Amino acid sequence: MDFTVEAGDGHNLTIDEVQKAMKSGGGLPTKSAPPADKAKAEASAKEQDAKVQEAKALQSSFDQARVHYNTGLEMMKTNATLTDDAAKKSNYTSALSEFEQAASVDPAKHAAMKLINYRANANLAEVHYQLGVDLFNKRQRDEAKPHFLAAVDAARKAIALAADDTAENNPGLNADLIIYYNILTKNAMLLVEHFGVADLIEPTIKDIDHAATLDAANKNKWGVMKADVYRSSGKTEDAVAATSR
Repeated sequence: MDFTVEAGDGHNLTIDEVQKAMKSGGGLPTKSAPPADKAKAEASAKEQDAKVQEAKALQSSFDQARVHYNTGLEMMKTNATLTDDAAKKSNYTSALSEFEQAASVDPAKHAAMKLINYRANANLAEVHYQLGVDLFNKRQRDEAKPHFLAAVDAARKAIALAADDTAENNPGLNADLIIYYNILTKNAMLLVEHFGVADLIEPTIKDIDHAATLDAANKNKWGVMKADVYRSSGKTEDAVAATSR
């Protein structure tokens, strides 16, 4: 004989209930779940569905950020082969947009999103620097300055997030940080020397000192950079002291 069984609720059928069901030709009697248990099950199902939807949204956000980031990198690589200034500027402007979108991903959601965020910010800083230098060399100082300021801001964001990361998440973390400090410093030095942004002097000196601890093999290089910051701000004695250490 074939039987079709369903999950029950622990109720033990009596002989009378079985016989009655057999005579009526219907299925065996069951008891419905108590209202409280049913509500609990529905709430659990909704919670699980919400988690699934959140995971899908998180993955989608990361995938989009990764596409924007990689697109920006390809544009920067292409620029290395371009000789036309107009084409380079157009490419950098497009890369800028791609890195901005990649950097908008929430770094608090996942370690992979933090990694792509600070790398996008670092590349964003570099693109701003390139655009700023191009304008500066064309004597368009007023148009160049916002790019240098934006570069400093993006580089600081990259450093702050990277400094809070782990080597497990990013094996090249120390090397990345050194690159970010280089980007930060070269923009800050331009702003100090050519635009008189005095409030960047002391923070930049601290940044250089921190970079020197990460890059002990090139300590002299950072000492020279520190001296340049002091020299650019008119602090010649401090500049001499920085190079003699």
